[in-house]
Amino acid sequence: MFIKETGYILTNEVVDTYGGDFTWMDVWFETLDNGEIAFFNDANTEIPDYIRKNFTVITNLDEAKNYLKTTDNKFLVAVGDNLTRHYLSKKFESIGGINQTYISKEARVGKYNKISPKGVIILADAHITNDLMLDEGVVFYLRAGIGHYSHLGPYSLISGGCNTSSVKIGSYVTIGINVGIVPAVSIGSFSILGTGAIITKNVEEYSIMVGNPAKKVKETRTIVHQFLSEHSGFQPIISF
Repeated sequence: MFIKETGYILTNEVVDTYGGDFTWMDVWFETLDNGEIAFFNDANTEIPDYIRKNFTVITNLDEAKNYLKTTDNKFLVAVGDNLTRHYLSKKFESIGGINQTYISKEARVGKYNKISPKGVIILADAHITNDLMLDEGVVFYLRAGIGHYSHLGPYSLISGGCNTSSVKIGSYVTIGINVGIVPAVSIGSFSILGTGAIITKNVEEYSIMVGNPAKKVKETRTIVHQFLSEHSGFQPIISF
């Protein structure tokens, strides 16, 4: 569904009146200066007429460059898996785009936090307490929360209902809905914590964790390496 906040739209699926979700799209990005939304689709997927009617559709970097000129070059990559968000952000930056940080007026943000000015998205009812470090591209979804003294690595995503404090979360980590993480735990880069997982100990990188207590069931290593091999020259950021 659309998430409408102070006139901007940040979303990972299209509201039902526009035909359901669009997980087959590479990504779409939203400017900060107007209410328009733009699809970026460099896979040359056939785009339905109702998308072309209601949204700006961008199919190559030249079109993206022209679109950015109408918005003072400001953009957010709001959708896509974590690696794709970073990859597209770098693409748009390479043509002069300015990667913005967006914090909803309805979010609760405490004191003494170090929040990157690039690509961070904090949506309504998210709760950021005190003394956190949020690296580039971190996304806090609706009602997501992280407690004191935590460090979130680049392009990690925190879903609603997450409950934790004093944790280190690596790069490109996805944390599902209602995940609980005990304090002082580290989550390795490229990991996925499934919905409702309860994390009681450190998580190795590339791990997919599910259950209570959570157990490793698969790895993301193959998918990550495939993405990197298909996007030569792209360098992920590993913060710790």
